Amino acid sequence: MENILFILPLYHNPSLPNFKDRFIILSQKNLIGNIISSTDDPDKYDGLSFGNFRYYAIRFVNNNLFKHIHLLFRIVTLGIAINRKKKVDMIHCYDPFVIGLAGVILRKLIGCDLIVEINGHYNNDNLFEKQNFLRRMKRYVFQKISNISVNNASAIKLLNESQKEEWTPLISNKNIHIFHDFVPTHVFRPRPGQEKRYILFLGFPFQLKAVDVLIKAFLLISPKFPEFTLKIVGHCPGGDSERQRYVEMTEGNRKIEILKAVPYDDAVNLLEKCAICVLPSRSEAMGRVLLEAMACGKPVIGSRVGGIPRLISDSENGFLFESENVGDLSEKMEVLLEDHTLRKEMGKKGLLRIEEEFSSDKYAECFVEMIDRIR
Repeated sequence: MENILFILPLYHNPSLPNFKDRFIILSQKNLIGNIISSTDDPDKYDGLSFGNFRYYAIRFVNNNLFKHIHLLFRIVTLGIAINRKKKVDMIHCYDPFVIGLAGVILRKLIGCDLIVEINGHYNNDNLFEKQNFLRRMKRYVFQKISNISVNNASAIKLLNESQKEEWTPLISNKNIHIFHDFVPTHVFRPRPGQEKRYILFLGFPFQLKAVDVLIKAFLLISPKFPEFTLKIVGHCPGGDSERQRYVEMTEGNRKIEILKAVPYDDAVNLLEKCAICVLPSRSEAMGRVLLEAMACGKPVIGSRVGGIPRLISDSENGFLFESENVGDLSEKMEVLLEDHTLRKEMGKKGLLRIEEEFSSDKYAECFVEMIDRIR
Protein backbone atom coordinates (compact mmCIF):
# COMPACT_ATOMS: atom_id res chain seq x y z
CA MET A 1 0.00 0.00 0.00
CA GLU A 2 1.18 3.51 -0.84
CA ASN A 3 2.05 5.60 2.21
CA ILE A 4 0.69 9.08 1.38
CA LEU A 5 1.43 12.32 3.21
CA PHE A 6 -1.35 14.89 2.77
CA ILE A 7 -0.41 18.52 3.42
CA LEU A 8 -3.54 20.64 3.83
CA PRO A 9 -4.36 24.25 4.79
CA LEU A 10 -5.99 25.61 7.95
CA TYR A 11 -8.97 23.62 9.23
CA HIS A 12 -10.61 24.97 12.36
CA ASN A 13 -12.19 21.61 13.20
CA PRO A 14 -10.66 18.61 11.41
CA SER A 15 -13.06 16.25 13.19
CA LEU A 16 -15.93 17.43 10.95
CA PRO A 17 -17.09 15.31 7.98
CA ASN A 18 -15.78 17.75 5.37
CA PHE A 19 -12.26 16.93 6.59
CA LYS A 20 -12.11 13.52 8.24
CA ASP A 21 -14.50 11.60 5.97
CA ARG A 22 -12.17 11.99 2.98
CA PHE A 23 -9.57 9.89 4.77
CA ILE A 24 -12.05 7.36 6.13
CA ILE A 25 -13.30 6.73 2.59
CA LEU A 26 -9.77 6.60 1.14
CA SER A 27 -8.91 4.08 3.86
CA GLN A 28 -11.68 1.88 2.50
CA LYS A 29 -9.72 1.90 -0.77
CA ASN A 30 -6.72 0.44 1.09
CA LEU A 31 -4.75 3.70 1.24
CA ILE A 32 -2.71 4.64 4.31
CA GLY A 33 -0.77 7.67 5.44
CA ASN A 34 -0.59 10.85 7.44
CA ILE A 35 -2.06 14.35 7.35
CA ILE A 36 -0.49 17.67 8.26
CA SER A 37 -2.52 20.86 8.59
CA SER A 38 -2.76 23.91 10.81
CA THR A 39 -5.61 24.37 13.28
CA ASP A 40 -6.61 26.71 16.10
CA ASP A 41 -6.40 24.03 18.80
CA PRO A 42 -3.64 21.53 18.00
CA ASP A 43 -3.70 20.05 21.51
CA LYS A 44 -7.29 18.95 20.90
CA TYR A 45 -6.79 17.37 17.49
CA ASP A 46 -3.17 16.26 17.18
CA GLY A 47 -2.85 12.49 16.99
CA LEU A 48 -6.41 11.75 15.89
CA SER A 49 -6.87 8.86 13.48
CA PHE A 50 -9.22 9.00 10.51
CA GLY A 51 -9.32 5.47 9.16
CA ASN A 52 -5.78 4.54 8.15
CA PHE A 53 -4.55 8.14 8.41
CA ARG A 54 -2.99 9.90 11.41
CA TYR A 55 -3.47 13.63 11.88
CA TYR A 56 -0.58 15.94 12.81
CA ALA A 57 -1.66 19.42 13.93
CA ILE A 58 0.28 22.66 13.53
CA ARG A 59 -0.77 25.64 15.63
CA PHE A 60 -2.19 28.37 13.40
CA VAL A 61 -0.24 31.61 13.69
CA ASN A 62 -2.27 34.67 12.74
CA ASN A 63 0.66 36.92 11.98
CA ASN A 64 1.06 38.13 8.41
CA LEU A 65 4.83 38.54 8.73
CA PHE A 66 5.76 35.15 10.17
CA LYS A 67 2.86 32.76 9.51
CA HIS A 68 4.13 31.51 6.14
CA ILE A 69 7.69 30.97 7.39
CA HIS A 70 6.36 29.23 10.51
CA LEU A 71 4.07 27.01 8.44
CA LEU A 72 6.83 26.08 5.99
CA PHE A 73 9.27 25.19 8.77
CA ARG A 74 6.74 23.13 10.75
CA ILE A 75 5.54 21.17 7.71
CA VAL A 76 9.08 20.28 6.65
CA THR A 77 10.22 19.23 10.14
CA LEU A 78 7.05 17.18 10.71
CA GLY A 79 7.35 15.59 7.28
CA ILE A 80 10.92 14.50 7.98
CA ALA A 81 9.87 12.99 11.32
CA ILE A 82 6.95 11.15 9.70
CA ASN A 83 9.24 9.74 7.00
CA ARG A 84 11.64 8.43 9.64
CA LYS A 85 8.84 6.37 11.16
CA LYS A 86 7.79 4.92 7.81
CA LYS A 87 8.99 5.77 4.30
CA VAL A 88 6.65 8.22 2.57
CA ASP A 89 5.87 7.13 -1.00
CA MET A 90 3.88 10.13 -2.10
CA ILE A 91 3.16 13.70 -0.96
CA HIS A 92 -0.14 15.36 -1.81
CA CYS A 93 -0.22 19.18 -1.47
CA TYR A 94 -3.43 21.19 -1.39
CA ASP A 95 -2.00 24.21 -3.22
CA PRO A 96 1.13 25.31 -5.12
CA PHE A 97 2.04 28.09 -2.69
CA VAL A 98 3.62 27.64 0.77
CA ILE A 99 2.17 24.14 1.09
CA GLY A 100 3.43 23.24 -2.38
CA LEU A 101 6.89 24.63 -1.62
CA ALA A 102 7.02 22.53 1.56
CA GLY A 103 6.15 19.52 -0.57
CA VAL A 104 8.98 20.29 -3.00
CA ILE A 105 11.51 20.59 -0.15
CA LEU A 106 10.33 17.32 1.38
CA ARG A 107 10.46 15.58 -1.98
CA LYS A 108 14.08 16.65 -2.41
CA LEU A 109 14.97 15.51 1.11
CA ILE A 110 13.20 12.15 1.28
CA GLY A 111 12.75 11.17 -2.37
CA CYS A 112 9.14 10.47 -3.33
CA ASP A 113 6.41 11.45 -5.79
CA LEU A 114 4.67 14.80 -5.39
CA ILE A 115 1.11 15.73 -6.35
CA VAL A 116 0.26 19.43 -6.36
CA GLU A 117 -3.35 20.57 -6.46
CA ILE A 118 -4.44 23.82 -8.11
CA ASN A 119 -7.77 24.71 -6.55
CA GLY A 120 -8.45 28.17 -7.93
CA HIS A 121 -8.25 30.53 -10.87
CA TYR A 122 -5.58 32.51 -9.08
CA ASN A 123 -4.89 35.01 -11.85
CA ASN A 124 -8.59 35.80 -12.18
CA ASP A 125 -9.04 36.05 -8.42
CA ASN A 126 -6.44 38.79 -8.22
CA LEU A 127 -8.35 40.93 -10.71
CA PHE A 128 -11.11 41.44 -8.14
CA GLU A 129 -8.86 42.46 -5.26
CA LYS A 130 -7.73 45.98 -4.43
CA GLN A 131 -4.12 46.27 -5.51
CA ASN A 132 -1.40 48.04 -3.54
CA PHE A 133 2.37 47.67 -3.41
CA LEU A 134 2.39 44.99 -0.70
CA ARG A 135 -0.34 42.98 -2.42
CA ARG A 136 1.48 43.17 -5.74
CA MET A 137 4.70 42.02 -4.08
CA LYS A 138 2.89 39.14 -2.38
CA ARG A 139 1.36 38.14 -5.69
CA TYR A 140 4.78 38.21 -7.39
CA VAL A 141 6.39 36.06 -4.70
CA PHE A 142 3.53 33.56 -4.71
CA GLN A 143 3.67 33.29 -8.50
CA LYS A 144 7.35 32.41 -8.29
CA ILE A 145 6.67 29.86 -5.54
CA SER A 146 3.82 28.29 -7.49
CA ASN A 147 6.06 27.94 -10.55
CA ILE A 148 8.63 26.09 -8.43
CA SER A 149 5.94 23.79 -7.01
CA VAL A 150 4.44 22.98 -10.39
CA ASN A 151 7.82 22.43 -12.06
CA ASN A 152 8.85 19.94 -9.37
CA ALA A 153 5.58 18.01 -9.20
CA SER A 154 5.18 14.44 -10.44
CA ALA A 155 1.52 15.18 -11.18
CA ILE A 156 -0.92 18.09 -11.14
CA LYS A 157 -4.53 17.85 -9.99
CA LEU A 158 -6.97 20.41 -11.40
CA LEU A 159 -10.67 21.04 -10.88
CA ASN A 160 -11.66 22.03 -14.43
CA GLU A 161 -10.38 22.14 -18.00
CA SER A 162 -10.00 25.92 -18.17
CA GLN A 163 -7.28 25.79 -15.52
CA LYS A 164 -5.05 23.99 -18.02
CA GLU A 165 -5.01 27.08 -20.23
CA GLU A 166 -3.97 29.31 -17.33
CA TRP A 167 -0.98 27.12 -16.50
CA THR A 168 0.26 26.44 -20.03
CA PRO A 169 3.12 25.92 -20.82
CA LEU A 170 4.21 25.07 -17.24
CA ILE A 171 2.06 21.94 -17.08
CA SER A 172 2.06 20.94 -20.74
CA ASN A 173 4.41 18.01 -20.10
CA LYS A 174 2.96 17.08 -16.71
CA ASN A 175 0.81 14.17 -15.62
CA ILE A 176 -2.52 16.02 -15.28
CA HIS A 177 -5.65 14.81 -13.52
CA ILE A 178 -8.97 16.68 -13.50
CA PHE A 179 -11.69 15.81 -11.03
CA HIS A 180 -13.71 17.43 -8.25
CA ASP A 181 -12.49 18.12 -4.74
CA PHE A 182 -13.84 16.01 -1.91
CA VAL A 183 -17.33 16.92 -0.70
CA PRO A 184 -18.97 14.62 1.89
CA THR A 185 -22.15 14.28 -0.16
CA HIS A 186 -23.28 11.39 2.06
CA VAL A 187 -23.83 13.90 4.89
CA PHE A 188 -26.48 15.84 2.95
CA ARG A 189 -30.00 14.51 2.53
CA PRO A 190 -33.08 15.63 0.59
CA ARG A 191 -35.97 16.61 2.86
CA PRO A 192 -39.15 16.27 0.80
CA GLY A 193 -41.92 18.51 2.04
CA GLN A 194 -39.62 20.61 4.24
CA GLU A 195 -38.72 23.35 1.76
CA LYS A 196 -38.65 26.81 3.30
CA ARG A 197 -39.19 29.93 1.24
CA TYR A 198 -35.70 31.32 1.02
CA ILE A 199 -32.92 31.61 -1.54
CA LEU A 200 -29.55 30.68 -0.07
CA PHE A 201 -26.05 31.95 -0.68
CA LEU A 202 -23.32 30.34 1.39
CA GLY A 203 -19.66 31.29 1.07
CA PHE A 204 -16.95 33.95 1.13
CA PRO A 205 -15.31 36.32 0.25
CA PHE A 206 -18.36 38.33 -0.74
CA GLN A 207 -16.60 40.41 -3.41
CA LEU A 208 -15.20 37.42 -5.29
CA LYS A 209 -18.49 35.54 -4.90
CA ALA A 210 -20.40 38.56 -6.33
CA VAL A 211 -22.81 38.96 -3.45
CA ASP A 212 -23.45 42.51 -4.68
CA VAL A 213 -24.80 41.08 -7.95
CA LEU A 214 -27.07 38.68 -6.05
CA ILE A 215 -28.49 41.47 -3.88
CA LYS A 216 -29.26 43.63 -6.92
CA ALA A 217 -30.91 40.71 -8.71
CA PHE A 218 -33.07 39.86 -5.70
CA LEU A 219 -34.17 43.48 -5.32
CA LEU A 220 -35.54 43.33 -8.88
CA ILE A 221 -37.81 40.35 -8.17
CA SER A 222 -38.56 40.78 -4.47
CA PRO A 223 -41.81 42.75 -4.97
CA LYS A 224 -43.19 39.91 -7.11
CA PHE A 225 -42.33 37.24 -4.51
CA PRO A 226 -42.99 38.82 -1.08
CA GLU A 227 -43.08 35.39 0.58
CA PHE A 228 -39.44 34.63 -0.32
CA THR A 229 -36.36 35.86 1.51
CA LEU A 230 -32.69 35.89 0.59
CA LYS A 231 -30.24 34.48 3.13
CA ILE A 232 -26.61 35.49 2.62
CA VAL A 233 -24.38 33.51 4.97
CA GLY A 234 -20.62 33.80 5.21
CA HIS A 235 -17.48 35.18 6.77
CA CYS A 236 -16.37 38.75 6.03
CA PRO A 237 -12.57 39.07 6.34
CA GLY A 238 -13.04 42.84 6.59
CA GLY A 239 -15.21 42.46 9.68
CA ASP A 240 -18.27 44.52 10.54
CA SER A 241 -17.33 47.41 8.25
CA GLU A 242 -17.25 45.11 5.22
CA ARG A 243 -20.53 43.47 6.23
CA GLN A 244 -22.13 46.88 6.68
CA ARG A 245 -21.35 47.77 3.06
CA TYR A 246 -23.46 44.84 1.93
CA VAL A 247 -26.22 45.70 4.38
CA GLU A 248 -26.38 49.13 2.77
CA MET A 249 -26.71 47.51 -0.66
CA THR A 250 -30.01 45.94 0.44
CA GLU A 251 -31.66 49.40 0.43
CA GLY A 252 -33.47 48.52 3.63
CA ASN A 253 -35.20 45.46 2.16
CA ARG A 254 -36.13 43.35 5.18
CA LYS A 255 -36.37 40.24 3.03
CA ILE A 256 -32.57 40.14 2.78
CA GLU A 257 -30.63 38.67 5.70
CA ILE A 258 -26.85 39.01 5.83
CA LEU A 259 -25.67 36.52 8.42
CA LYS A 260 -22.28 35.60 9.83
CA ALA A 261 -20.74 32.21 9.11
CA VAL A 262 -22.52 29.39 10.92
CA PRO A 263 -21.33 26.02 12.34
CA TYR A 264 -21.17 23.10 9.92
CA ASP A 265 -24.36 21.39 11.11
CA ASP A 266 -26.28 24.66 10.74
CA ALA A 267 -24.96 25.10 7.21
CA VAL A 268 -26.15 21.59 6.33
CA ASN A 269 -29.59 22.42 7.73
CA LEU A 270 -29.78 25.65 5.72
CA LEU A 271 -28.94 23.80 2.52
CA GLU A 272 -31.42 21.00 3.15
CA LYS A 273 -34.32 23.43 3.63
CA CYS A 274 -33.65 26.17 1.06
CA ALA A 275 -35.77 26.61 -2.07
CA ILE A 276 -32.80 27.27 -4.35
CA CYS A 277 -29.06 27.80 -3.90
CA VAL A 278 -27.23 30.52 -5.84
CA LEU A 279 -23.50 30.92 -6.44
CA PRO A 280 -22.97 34.10 -8.52
CA SER A 281 -19.15 34.08 -8.39
CA ARG A 282 -16.90 36.27 -10.49
CA SER A 283 -14.29 33.49 -10.36
CA GLU A 284 -14.80 29.89 -9.23
CA ALA A 285 -12.73 26.78 -9.86
CA MET A 286 -15.42 24.35 -8.67
CA GLY A 287 -18.22 25.55 -6.40
CA ARG A 288 -18.38 23.19 -3.43
CA VAL A 289 -21.66 24.64 -2.14
CA LEU A 290 -23.35 23.72 -5.43
CA LEU A 291 -22.48 20.05 -4.91
CA GLU A 292 -23.73 20.24 -1.34
CA ALA A 293 -27.03 21.76 -2.50
CA MET A 294 -27.39 19.19 -5.27
CA ALA A 295 -26.84 16.42 -2.72
CA CYS A 296 -29.83 17.89 -0.87
CA GLY A 297 -31.94 17.63 -4.02
CA LYS A 298 -31.97 21.40 -4.58
CA PRO A 299 -31.97 23.30 -7.89
CA VAL A 300 -28.92 25.52 -8.29
CA ILE A 301 -28.03 28.70 -10.15
CA GLY A 302 -24.43 29.61 -10.92
CA SER A 303 -22.43 32.00 -13.04
CA ARG A 304 -20.92 30.75 -16.27
CA VAL A 305 -17.31 30.89 -15.03
CA GLY A 306 -14.52 28.44 -14.24
CA GLY A 307 -15.69 25.03 -13.07
CA ILE A 308 -19.35 25.91 -12.43
CA PRO A 309 -20.57 24.80 -15.90
CA ARG A 310 -19.09 21.37 -15.14
CA LEU A 311 -21.52 21.03 -12.22
CA ILE A 312 -24.62 22.68 -13.67
CA SER A 313 -26.21 21.41 -16.88
CA ASP A 314 -28.15 24.48 -17.94
CA SER A 315 -31.93 23.98 -17.72
CA GLU A 316 -31.40 20.46 -16.36
CA ASN A 317 -30.36 20.55 -12.69
CA GLY A 318 -30.36 24.35 -12.57
CA PHE A 319 -29.48 27.45 -14.54
CA LEU A 320 -26.32 29.18 -15.65
CA PHE A 321 -26.20 32.95 -16.06
CA GLU A 322 -23.64 35.33 -17.47
CA SER A 323 -21.30 36.51 -14.73
CA GLU A 324 -22.17 39.94 -13.27
CA ASN A 325 -25.34 40.16 -15.40
CA VAL A 326 -27.93 41.23 -12.82
CA GLY A 327 -30.86 40.95 -15.22
CA ASP A 328 -29.91 37.46 -16.35
CA LEU A 329 -29.60 36.24 -12.77
CA SER A 330 -32.90 37.79 -11.70
CA GLU A 331 -34.69 36.13 -14.63
CA LYS A 332 -33.30 32.69 -13.72
CA MET A 333 -34.30 33.11 -10.08
CA GLU A 334 -37.78 34.24 -11.14
CA VAL A 335 -38.32 31.13 -13.27
CA LEU A 336 -37.54 28.86 -10.32
CA LEU A 337 -39.47 30.83 -7.72
CA GLU A 338 -42.58 30.71 -9.91
CA ASP A 339 -42.56 26.93 -10.37
CA HIS A 340 -42.35 24.57 -7.39
CA THR A 341 -42.65 21.54 -9.67
CA LEU A 342 -39.68 22.68 -11.73
CA ARG A 343 -37.65 23.13 -8.56
CA LYS A 344 -38.40 19.53 -7.56
CA GLU A 345 -37.58 18.15 -11.03
CA MET A 346 -34.29 20.00 -11.24
CA GLY A 347 -33.43 18.96 -7.70
CA LYS A 348 -33.94 15.29 -8.57
CA LYS A 349 -31.70 15.60 -11.62
CA GLY A 350 -29.02 17.28 -9.54
CA LEU A 351 -29.15 14.50 -6.97
CA LEU A 352 -28.76 11.93 -9.76
CA ARG A 353 -25.67 13.77 -11.05
CA ILE A 354 -24.19 13.68 -7.57
CA GLU A 355 -24.66 9.93 -7.37
CA GLU A 356 -23.21 9.36 -10.85
CA GLU A 357 -20.35 11.87 -10.96
CA PHE A 358 -19.62 13.78 -7.74
CA SER A 359 -20.31 11.57 -4.73
CA SER A 360 -17.88 10.93 -1.88
CA ASP A 361 -17.20 7.46 -3.28
CA LYS A 362 -16.69 8.84 -6.79
CA TYR A 363 -14.00 11.16 -5.44
CA ALA A 364 -12.22 8.18 -3.87
CA GLU A 365 -12.38 6.27 -7.16
CA CYS A 366 -10.87 9.21 -9.05
CA PHE A 367 -8.16 9.63 -6.42
CA VAL A 368 -7.14 5.97 -6.54
CA GLU A 369 -7.07 6.10 -10.34
CA MET A 370 -4.73 9.10 -10.12
CA ILE A 371 -2.43 7.25 -7.72
CA ASP A 372 -2.35 4.21 -10.00
CA ARG A 373 -1.38 6.34 -13.00
CA ILE A 374 1.50 7.96 -11.10
CA ARG A 375 3.05 4.70 -9.87
